[in-house]
Amino acid sequence: MSRRLAVILPLCVLYSGTHVWAQETANTKPSNNSRSSRVKTDPAPSSRSPEQIVVTSNGTDATNGVTGPGTGAGLIRRETAPRSQSSVSADYIQKQAPGTSALQLVKLLPGANVGGSDPIGLSDQSTISIRGLGQDEIGYVMEGYPLNDSGIYIQDASEWADSENISNISLAQGAAGLSDPVYTAAGGVMTVTIRDPSKKFGILADAAYGTFNTNRDFIRLDTGELGNSGVKAFFSFSGASSKNSHGPGRNHRRHVDFKLLKEWGTGNRVSLFGSYNSRDVAYYEEPTMSQWNALGYSANYAGTFTPGATNYWKSFIGGWNDLIISMPSKFTLLRKLTLDASPYFYWGSGYYPGGTLVNESGNYLGTTYLPGNLNVPGAINGQFNALGQYLEQEYSYGINTALHYHVAHNDITFGYWYSYQTNAVQQPFAALGPTGEAANAMGGYSVKYPDGTELLSGDNYTQTQINGLYIGDHISLLQDRLQIGAGFKEMMFDRKGRNYLPGPQSTVSDNTSAPLPQFSISFRPAPEHQIFASASGNFRPPSTSNLYDAYSITSGKVVSIPNTELKNEYSIQEELGYRYQGAFIGSLTFYNYNFTNRQIATVVNENGSLVSTYMNAGGQTSRGFDAEIGMHPYHHFSPYASAEYLHATIDNNMVTANGTLPTAGKIAVRSPAWQAAVGLSYDDGTFFANGSMKYTGSQYGSFMNDEKMPGYITGDLALGVRAKHVWIAKAPEFRLNFINIGDTHFLSGVAYPTLNARTYGKITGSPATYFVGSGFAMIGSVQIAY
Repeated sequence: MSRRLAVILPLCVLYSGTHVWAQETANTKPSNNSRSSRVKTDPAPSSRSPEQIVVTSNGTDATNGVTGPGTGAGLIRRETAPRSQSSVSADYIQKQAPGTSALQLVKLLPGANVGGSDPIGLSDQSTISIRGLGQDEIGYVMEGYPLNDSGIYIQDASEWADSENISNISLAQGAAGLSDPVYTAAGGVMTVTIRDPSKKFGILADAAYGTFNTNRDFIRLDTGELGNSGVKAFFSFSGASSKNSHGPGRNHRRHVDFKLLKEWGTGNRVSLFGSYNSRDVAYYEEPTMSQWNALGYSANYAGTFTPGATNYWKSFIGGWNDLIISMPSKFTLLRKLTLDASPYFYWGSGYYPGGTLVNESGNYLGTTYLPGNLNVPGAINGQFNALGQYLEQEYSYGINTALHYHVAHNDITFGYWYSYQTNAVQQPFAALGPTGEAANAMGGYSVKYPDGTELLSGDNYTQTQINGLYIGDHISLLQDRLQIGAGFKEMMFDRKGRNYLPGPQSTVSDNTSAPLPQFSISFRPAPEHQIFASASGNFRPPSTSNLYDAYSITSGKVVSIPNTELKNEYSIQEELGYRYQGAFIGSLTFYNYNFTNRQIATVVNENGSLVSTYMNAGGQTSRGFDAEIGMHPYHHFSPYASAEYLHATIDNNMVTANGTLPTAGKIAVRSPAWQAAVGLSYDDGTFFANGSMKYTGSQYGSFMNDEKMPGYITGDLALGVRAKHVWIAKAPEFRLNFINIGDTHFLSGVAYPTLNARTYGKITGSPATYFVGSGFAMIGSVQIAY
């Protein structure tokens, strides 16, 4: 099928998400209560997103030195965006355990429902939901590169840049910004920005050791300016390992980041960023509610191998290697004309295994019967233990460009985003030896028949092309006190694939487009007060797993079928907010979120057989508010508090193969009604302490609301001291981080929700599965800079 072309009709008042920011006028003086004289406000970044949570680390040199204690325990700062936005400052990030993942860094802020299985996020078994929408419905971007898995859209935050190198993380809860290069963002966008290299030469090193044999080392070199070229760079390396926080297994991660930067003239800037990650992790078992209630932390994979059993922990060790290269750049073409361009490249390759049993003979390759015998030693009753592998390799490249024309009170944007992706998947089997390790004695890693035929349960290749055209205008009136913006983005999505398994399906294709309008308005009646409102739309196309037939290797029957009629998920979000920034900083945002054509996995009757597929589950409505408040430092103390109320409901009944489930009006999964957090920081420049507590309310694991995950409370504490100069070291820092200080035993999130946990007539129930939160952990670290 040829790629669908779109023609953008003439637009009048248009909005650019890259420039919708209220600016203080030059003749507006801050009040006596304003902290502008003490804290530098954030300059307008190159791209803006609606309703954001921003995590910021602004190291002034190679030491990532902190300029002083921040407002609200470092979890809030002065903002001027015409949409809801919260901030976490540099000293908060630096006081967390080294290597803490981006998801963990935003967990205290309104709207961030974060779950995981280890203390700092080294495992990729983690999740985040926003207003009842899961992690595969959120876009992720780092230095201009879209981070979502190209096939199933999920995040792997353990692969992202080291926390020491992150300067800011934004979480757009309502929708993507106009220029964001994402197509899976019905539930918002998380954007990661990397720190700039220092102007001066410097070395930063830290080492950490703690509970679960956690061991991490990090070193970064800042070159300073290279000669008189104006080019500066940094290069960093980290290595980390840890035992699983519960159950057998150990995790390893090796990581490299680098960034080169050249700035010249007025507003010209080119940076080259690279990130390489290599990891192998032992997966945690994700128990059902009944398993958790009966076994607690003992619900794990088996520590020893038993022939004929499929739950040995070494059968669940996955590995992934990837490389990201991006070059976000900005050029001043004329006095009123600028260009933003962000080309990027990505390569990723890895495997995701699981224990299984395979017949020695009588198997199928797709629909083709294989009568031969695999002749695997050690088979019991005609079956042998094997790894069911999911091997994947991805390539991606693209460029996102935007022209900005500044005239009178208008800031006009014209943009284009192109992306090309390939995704190759094979699902072979590897025989296990008598000790439970994968055997290689039969001519390769995968089991093969004597004639060389490889036994596969999946084999496909997908190509995806994305074209996004956008145009917008931002108007600034009344000496910048009134900001109005509008914009429109047309996303065109073309996907082609091939199923190499024998059967009726060969080539597949999917071609779709989606219109995405945006609007915002902000008014500041006084310097301390701001009122804002916004509305925007976003979408998510079906995943690649919806494209292909899958077959049972024991019967040759279809076990999964595509749904070619599945529509794009689409969301419309509105918000109304107020912000005060004077004697203290606080904000309150009300939101209304409408979601249509929700995509969920289900089971249907196909020629008398029950097979898996995807279904359109209709709509969802989310309403509620976000609130936060932070006080300026007083005698070195600074408190913070945040809260969210969410009422997310399913709009439709769900039709299954055996009947209809009355889900209309039920509460959406992964949607706790209440979340709240408090934080308190003390920092006198030498000694510091940072404590926090987070409450996450109960949340349903089933669409029928017949299974609920209990709410939980966790608390973290950081204690540290900064010494004076020691020999050549600048202000060495010693820190202790206590994570889950109360040793709460809890389920931290819904891993895989279910339609119904109980049986209703002919509709058989199945349990949801959950992430198990880490117990208490302590990590000690030392940081030295030169």
